[in-house]
Amino acid sequence: MEREASEVALAVEALYGRRELATEGVVHVSAVTRAEDGLLHVLKIGPKSPKSATDFFVLNLCRARCDAILTTAANLRAEPDLMHTLQGPWATHLGRYRESLGKSTPPTCVILTGSGDVPAEHPVWDDGTPKVVLTTESAASALRWLVGDRAEVVPVRALDARRACEVLRERGHGLISVEAGPTTARGLYEPPSAVDELLLSICDDSALHPELIGEALPDDARMFRGRLRTSEQTRREESGSWRFQRWIRTDAPPSLAPPSPLGTLRPQFGGRGGL
Repeated sequence: MEREASEVALAVEALYGRRELATEGVVHVSAVTRAEDGLLHVLKIGPKSPKSATDFFVLNLCRARCDAILTTAANLRAEPDLMHTLQGPWATHLGRYRESLGKSTPPTCVILTGSGDVPAEHPVWDDGTPKVVLTTESAASALRWLVGDRAEVVPVRALDARRACEVLRERGHGLISVEAGPTTARGLYEPPSAVDELLLSICDDSALHPELIGEALPDDARMFRGRLRTSEQTRREESGSWRFQRWIRTDAPPSLAPPSPLGTLRPQFGGRGGL
C-alpha cells in the first residue's frame, strides 16, 4: 500500500510541484478551453471530446482526496454513464493513496437539484458512494419518494453551490470537490470567493468544433482575482497540447497536507504524457 500511495504522491509532485495539496476547503476541478470570446469554456463530455490521460488522472485524484463530491442533477442528465468510483489505470494506486490520507470510506456524493428532476435510473446510484440530495423545501417530498433509501434528501433554503458547500462543512466534510458546470459553479466565484483551490486542465486546440465547447466560466478577472498560480505544466496528450494549472487563494490559503515521507524521490516516468 505504501509503495502505491507513494507513486501517486510522486505523480502529483511531477504535475503540481512540491507545494502540498489542500486537505480542507473547496476544490474546483474543470477541463476547459479558451474560446473565441476570450473566455474559458468547459469541454462537453462525449465520444468526440478531446482526450487527456492526465486530465482523467486529475479528476480521479480529486475524488481520491476529497470527503464530498458536489455534482448536480443536470450533470447526471448530461452524462448517463457518470459514476464516481475511482477509474482508469491509476484507480488501485489512488485507492491506496486515499487510505494513506486516513480516509477508509468513499467520499459522499452530493447531488444539487432545484427542480427535483433527478434521473431515477442512473448508474450513479450504484457506484458505492453514499448519496445526499440537496434540494428545495418544495421538491423534497417527491424526491424522497423517488430515491427511496438510495439517498438522504436534505431541503436547503437559498439553494446554490455556495450554500451547499456551507451545509457540507457543517456536516463535517473537510474537503469538497466541485464537479459542476459553470451555471452552478459561477456563484462560488462571487466575492468573497468560496473556491480555495482551482485545478484547470486546459486544452489548447484552437480548432475544436463548437459542439465540443460548453458554457463559459467567469471571466478571468473574477476567477483569478486574489489567486496565486502555483504551477503550470504543458503536456502532449493524445488529443494535442494541454496545460495543467493549480491556483490557490492568497487571502486564505488552504490547509496543507503533511509532506510525503518519500518526497525527495523523483518519478520514474517522463515529464510529458507520463500519466
